[in-house]
Amino acid sequence: ISFTNLTTAPITSFSSYIIKMGNAAVKEIKKAEKNGSTALDLRNKGINKIPSSIGALTHVQRINASQNNITKIPPQVGLLEGLVRLNLFNNKITSIPTEITNCTNLEELNISVNRIKEMPRGFGCFNKLVFLDLSSNQISEIGTQIGMLTTLREFYCSFNRLKEIPPELGKCVLLEKLAFSNNKIKKLPHELGQLEHLNSINISANRIKYIPPDLAQCPSLTQLDISSCPVKPEIDYWARKGDDKLIEWLRSDDYEEMYWDWNK
Repeated sequence: ISFTNLTTAPITSFSSYIIKMGNAAVKEIKKAEKNGSTALDLRNKGINKIPSSIGALTHVQRINASQNNITKIPPQVGLLEGLVRLNLFNNKITSIPTEITNCTNLEELNISVNRIKEMPRGFGCFNKLVFLDLSSNQISEIGTQIGMLTTLREFYCSFNRLKEIPPELGKCVLLEKLAFSNNKIKKLPHELGQLEHLNSINISANRIKYIPPDLAQCPSLTQLDISSCPVKPEIDYWARKGDDKLIEWLRSDDYEEMYWDWNK
């Protein structure tokens, strides 16, 4: 078996390699268009761009372009109005085109492990979105439009640069799972207490010192990860006893009184 050493190969060989990878994407798109496929599989193809011809696949419902070297998403993706699931995990994408907000049937969006700094303007139009993963990017602000995603059930935004969670997240009343670990968050909004279906929240490795009693009152809450946070000693004591004991104590009158004393 022989391999091409790209570090020593001539420029023409490297250029041929790049062209070959680009052609791989074009080939798959043409194949999907010809067959009328509802799914497009571009995962782990070594491609660095998605061709603009993807806009012709108006019948496609699922696209998996994960584990590539893609740096940019063409605006033509906005033509895919029937798109339900889009997986762009583990690429080198720096921004998402505004046109993607035309994909109003989108239910699952995974753009984790990229280099994205902000969500596209108008992302609140995703009024059917159930699953959103923004983990491992460079996002410093979520934006108030997150509150418009009222069908959202799972939201992951760990390993970013967030300093706060917008209170509008409390409007996503169907949320069941939240993850904000490894950010720079100092406090949690009281509005999270409105999430009646929330059963799991991971806020570990942040700068949080205490938990608002409202959050503990979420009736479905069973998992609360606050590890590696500089919480008050009293909270740490109960956290070491397990999630069930911690949540039970956070729901007590004793904790609520203690919380307001800390916040005088």
